[in-house]
Amino acid sequence: MNRLLLLLLMCLFPGLVWAAAGKLEAFEGDVKVIAKGATRNGASGIEVNEGDQVRTGANSWALIEMSDGASITVRASTDIRISKYRFVEDGPAAQNSSTIDIIKGALRMVTGLIGQSNRSGYAVNTPTATIGIRGTDYEPAYYPPGDPEVADHEPGAFDKVNDGETFLRNEAGQEVVVRRGRVAFMAQNRRLAPRLLDDEPPLYRRMAIQEKRVAARRAALHQRIEERRKQRQELRKENLELQRENRQFARELRQENMAEKKAAREAAGDSHPNMDKGEKAERRAKMLEKRERLMNKGEER
Repeated sequence: MNRLLLLLLMCLFPGLVWAAAGKLEAFEGDVKVIAKGATRNGASGIEVNEGDQVRTGANSWALIEMSDGASITVRASTDIRISKYRFVEDGPAAQNSSTIDIIKGALRMVTGLIGQSNRSGYAVNTPTATIGIRGTDYEPAYYPPGDPEVADHEPGAFDKVNDGETFLRNEAGQEVVVRRGRVAFMAQNRRLAPRLLDDEPPLYRRMAIQEKRVAARRAALHQRIEERRKQRQELRKENLELQRENRQFARELRQENMAEKKAAREAAGDSHPNMDKGEKAERRAKMLEKRERLMNKGEER
């Protein structure tokens, strides 16, 4: 019963069920959520909201489920901020938006309803570049000069696409389109244009080792998200059918009331001289029986 009530609330009032931007679905190691100057240790189910920072230590990771069905995998030694987040499932798509700032480190992001319905309102910012989406699964990163992760590569912003398409854009508006299987790079020097790399940087090969520990959790999460989406669709369908049946019931009840009043007037005025009292009583009984049947049908709904 509680599960059915929750699903009904998710269907009718998604904003009430999802008051937060998201929640920490799973984590490993040293994970902190920093909100309004207060730092909380990572815990499954902990909420994350607009303005919050999520920070992971070495050899740690966090998996965040966002309210629009997106997921953010926060890699080791990463610091991000949920700069902007607005989502109302049944509201205008143009009013939904998500902006994630990568202060340092790397993410794997699988887009949800915001990325699917309002791509212009979805972005990942780094100190040197902005990443926009035209796809679903990608891995943005930013490492400043001196960070150990770029000891074997030039520092700056990176973007690897696993599925779909993204773009990497600098402050001057120069951009490069990144398609599936490719990696783009934006140097620390902001005057340079972003470019596609011929080879995948070593940092992504190192991330792949940690990816084995989180991949199954993320796949299970998105399976649950898809199941909930189908359940909400089914509830909406049932709700629309119930509304249609209730409208039909109301019409039938109005028609029955009108017919009953007409029959009463006819009986009072003896509009049917050829109908004896027994026939009139039988006709009225049938009409009352039908009305009671319709009323009972309405109560069952």
